[in-house]
Amino acid sequence: MVIPLILMTFYSSSPSARLRVNRVEKPSLQLIQQVCYKIAMRNWKDVKKELLKDPAVKKEYDRLVPRYAVISQLIEARIKNKMTQADIAKKMGTKQSAIARLESGNLNPSLDFLQKVAQTMGLSVRLSRTT
Repeated sequence: MVIPLILMTFYSSSPSARLRVNRVEKPSLQLIQQVCYKIAMRNWKDVKKELLKDPAVKKEYDRLVPRYAVISQLIEARIKNKMTQADIAKKMGTKQSAIARLESGNLNPSLDFLQKVAQTMGLSVRLSRTT
C-alpha cells in the first residue's frame, strides 16, 4: 500500500524564536482534497481567462450566463431546503432524471417547467429588464 506523504512546514508560535520545523506526515483526505481544489481552481481561472480572449468563446459564454445563473439559484435553493432531486421530482410528478438534466444544463426547460420547480421549493420565477 502506498501512503502519500506531504512535507509540512511549521513555524514556532513564539515571537522570539521563529524556528522552522519540517515534518513529514500522512495527510488527511480533507487536506488532500483542499490542496487539489485550490490547484484546480487556480488552473481553471487561468484557463477561463485565456479562453475568454477568443471573441467567439466570449460571445457563447455571455449567451449561456443567464441559463447557468438560474440553474445555480435552483441548486442553491434545493440544498438550502434540504431537498434532493428525487424529492423535487416526486412533488412535481416527474422523474429525478428530469431534475438532473435541468441542473446539469442538458435540458432547455420551458417556463412552465421552471415555474413548477420553483414553486416546489416555495420560490417564484421573475423576469427583469436588462440595461
